[in-house]
Amino acid sequence: MDCIHQIIKLPFFVKLSGIRATEEFIPASTFMRNHLLHCPQRKMVYKYMLEGVRGKKEMTFYESVNSKSAPEPLRLLRPFLPAYHGVVRSTDGESTYLALSDLLASFKQPNVCDIKLGTASYRADASAEKKAYEDSKYRWQRNVGFIFSGAQIYDSMTGQYTRLPKILLRSFTPQQIQTVVLTTFLGEDPHRSRQLACLYAEKLSSLWHWFTTCGSQCVTFCRSSVLLAHDTDRTTVENRNAVVVALIDFTDWNPVPATETPRTQTVDADLAEGFARGLTSLAQMFKRIAGDITA
Repeated sequence: MDCIHQIIKLPFFVKLSGIRATEEFIPASTFMRNHLLHCPQRKMVYKYMLEGVRGKKEMTFYESVNSKSAPEPLRLLRPFLPAYHGVVRSTDGESTYLALSDLLASFKQPNVCDIKLGTASYRADASAEKKAYEDSKYRWQRNVGFIFSGAQIYDSMTGQYTRLPKILLRSFTPQQIQTVVLTTFLGEDPHRSRQLACLYAEKLSSLWHWFTTCGSQCVTFCRSSVLLAHDTDRTTVENRNAVVVALIDFTDWNPVPATETPRTQTVDADLAEGFARGLTSLAQMFKRIAGDITA
């Protein structure tokens, strides 16, 4: 999901019985595919569920994580995910959405980055054309383990948001990502920027620790993203909740089989290494900005 895109606000909903006694139906006149539908009153967003295997896989992921019988690694992942509230449908029955908590609900003027994790955005069995196409998007992806999907920066002088296009973000070297993109993302106040950078580094490191100690034994991710966000409206950084670090987009995840063949072990190891590298690279960039380690 490219989180930096148009969000459609929904004026109303109709409740009908269904999943867990309440299944919400989105009025057909208000829904648009490939957009997030936003209901600020409920602090919810509704993500269009892709047709076919990819959409079902994402739904299965959220249901697996939130199941009462979820394994310990998935339960430990919950703080890094939007809360899942089931599935909703448009009144014409043609479109289905995942109901998720609005991670930015407490922010007035958020800065947001959507960053796809992994040294590659495809699986080993992808076609040569697919691999070449994905590899062409960002020449440094294999080194840093991530690729930007978008960024939204609030300009306090104009009161407007600037959306940085993918083509611009993907033209920056890793050094420029740190010194230009992330530094701008953190804001102009040096003291507050360092505080925010410390929090981002801490949370990204916590997510890395989860993945490397237990998460990679349970799941593999391909093309999943990490969402980074904080409020530019606040002058102080009160606590860890001042920043959002959340995993999103699970249309291409896989559970790790209980019994793996040598081939699946190799493929999963490559995906796991790339995912972990992206988290490490981002955490180190924020640490450098905060002055915790040398540039």
